[in-house]
Amino acid sequence: MQPILGFLTPEERSFLLSQMEVMSFTEDEMIIREGGMNQTLFFIEKGTVRVSRVVEGKELILDDLKEGDAFGELTFLEAGPSSAACKALTGVKVLAVHRMEFDKIVEQHPAIGAKVWLAMAMNLKGRLLKTNDLLANYFNISQSLMQNEQFRKFYAYCFQ
Repeated sequence: MQPILGFLTPEERSFLLSQMEVMSFTEDEMIIREGGMNQTLFFIEKGTVRVSRVVEGKELILDDLKEGDAFGELTFLEAGPSSAACKALTGVKVLAVHRMEFDKIVEQHPAIGAKVWLAMAMNLKGRLLKTNDLLANYFNISQSLMQNEQFRKFYAYCFQ
């Protein structure tokens, strides 16, 4: 996936970066809490961020993001609770822009807005396609297990 800021001209990128807040997080520091409210889009300048969610009391790792990657897109697009947690795996430096500030930038520079929205859509498309592949794999594994007579007997035994 192409970094979101990669769609901008050098002048547009420079302007947008000048409007963003620089934030730093230490290793293991929570940046976004699952279920928390967030309307900030983050761009990783340095470090690694783990995206995860809790499923039946266990952490499910969705992705590890690195320099150039962005996160927080879903709640940036539409206010609501965050669908996943984002935690610094290492020391992390990000550039952040809140949705209200971004809307002000777009009023003055609509081309920046159009390019950022397009880049976000393309990145989300890539993540959706990756999720589709993972679900297809999960389905195939599940089907194979359920067609295995020994597995069905073992499964039935476990839940008597």
